[in-house]
Amino acid sequence: MIIVRRSSKRQILNKINTQGKMTNETSVTPFSATIADLTPCLLEKEPSRYWEVLEHLSTDQDPEHKRDLKEKLNEKSPNTWFSNHAFSLSLLVGKINQGVIDEGYEVGSYYGSSNRGGISQDLGISLLKMIVNSGGDILAKDYYDNSIVYSLSHPEQNIFYRTGNEEFVKVVMSIYESKDKIEEGDPP
Repeated sequence: MIIVRRSSKRQILNKINTQGKMTNETSVTPFSATIADLTPCLLEKEPSRYWEVLEHLSTDQDPEHKRDLKEKLNEKSPNTWFSNHAFSLSLLVGKINQGVIDEGYEVGSYYGSSNRGGISQDLGISLLKMIVNSGGDILAKDYYDNSIVYSLSHPEQNIFYRTGNEEFVKVVMSIYESKDKIEEGDPP
């Protein structure tokens, strides 16, 4: 299990505030959220809200709820090249590369276009750990049969790659390798 410190919530939200992703820290209040609220669109457009919803939902220990949450996190959307939530997150952490900016792609023309500045590495790492701890499959592949590791280590294969995400990539690689060993039956 990957450890996500609940005490780091305030730190993460403060970092979100300093990056302009969330305007009012006091908006983090008890709320009702459903599994249906977790969408790749929410992740792209309001990553701090996605974090809040997932953090809230991940505390429910009911086995049926946990199964439903896992199923939701592993849904594959056509808008994300049929990537699950962990893979979709990897398409959003860091700043979109300068080539895409120079080319003038419009908002809405690709997944991540509504968040060109990207999700911060700190928030991305926290989200990734929560997604995986909640049942998200980091070994899942996209439409092109690429793994998250292949996609991140071969940016030339994806015109919409992100920059400034090196720490996030290291964490992805580490989690992926440990999960891959478990899948193969090797001790982590």
